[in-house]
Amino acid sequence: MELEIDCRLQSNSRQTEPFVAVKYLVWLLVVGLLGVVALIMAGYCLWLTTTSLSYARVNTVENELLLSLGVFLLASAGSVVIIMRWVRSKQSRPSSKTS
Repeated sequence: MELEIDCRLQSNSRQTEPFVAVKYLVWLLVVGLLGVVALIMAGYCLWLTTTSLSYARVNTVENELLLSLGVFLLASAGSVVIIMRWVRSKQSRPSSKTS
């Protein structure tokens, strides 16, 4: 019975390595899509500033432009943090090769 439990624990540790990589890839994909949507929104707001707007809409468009640029900057910083954690997690894992 103890042997079966030990084998299961070892097989779970082997299965977590690809899971960790997929987890980081999913987070990078989500943050990347958020950044792309923020850039599209910033471009749209920038385009709106070149058209004739009523005075009441000018502040709204400017605020949306600044907000979408801020979201893009946060998404960029988040992707750098995720990549750094991914690299550190790869370096902290013991190598399976024996010399």
